[in-house]
Amino acid sequence: MPRRRDALTKIDTALKNLAKQVPGGSELATILTGIVDGKEHYRPAVLDRTCAIAAAGMLEHALEVAIIRHLKPELSERERKELFDSAVGGPLGSFHAKLVMAYALGLLHEDWREDSDTIRVIRNAFAHSVSDIGFTNEEIVKECNALHITDSSRSQLSAKFRFVIMVGVLFRHLMDPSWLDT
Repeated sequence: MPRRRDALTKIDTALKNLAKQVPGGSELATILTGIVDGKEHYRPAVLDRTCAIAAAGMLEHALEVAIIRHLKPELSERERKELFDSAVGGPLGSFHAKLVMAYALGLLHEDWREDSDTIRVIRNAFAHSVSDIGFTNEEIVKECNALHITDSSRSQLSAKFRFVIMVGVLFRHLMDPSWLDT
């Protein structure tokens, strides 16, 4: 039986590594656009659920990467896993814990911390809802409209687009904090 466990550990590690691959700028735009532009033959609620969960997962990953940049460089992979892996009780294993730490480290200002938490809550609503909810749901629209997207031309965007744009802004900032300086 240990062989199967070893094989599963390798698969788990490989899939985690695959999940942590970081898209570049144009690839990120393509991914986010693809999340929003689903095929018409799928139910809209399913596409919305996929969009919310996938986009929020990208943000959670960016939070982890940004936090890791502030850890001592000689931290081993095992020690990082002990911090970030919820399966082993890592204190930074949840989206919420990563948000709290990123804010404490000064990686997010107050508005973006609030936006990140709103994205987390919306993601949880989609992930844990047993009914079909979508970006047209009144509560979801209200929360997406509260996101701090400053460009006035974006005020007419749908809730889904506001959500994805804010994820993109936060992802880009966390992955490369200097991008706003250019």
